[in-house]
Amino acid sequence: FGIGGIVISAAGNIKHKDLIDKIKKNISGMKNRKSINDFTGQEPPENGRVKKIHDSKTSSVHMCFGGLGCRRRANSGL
Repeated sequence: FGIGGIVISAAGNIKHKDLIDKIKKNISGMKNRKSINDFTGQEPPENGRVKKIHDSKTSSVHMCFGGLGCRRRANSGL
């Protein structure tokens, strides 16, 4: 895991400088390495059913839920 793939967002009563200082303090020992999974330019599969499991020793979890939806012009009443 490297710092190149981290996204940080903050909301509420926090000063930008304080947030940056905390981030710098906590990532100072991390190395920036190139991601081994480059999915740029890949098209989603036709059936929309994908299940990927990546085992690692980290304690983070990333979940993405999605699927095919109804057409905007569908007569579903929604």
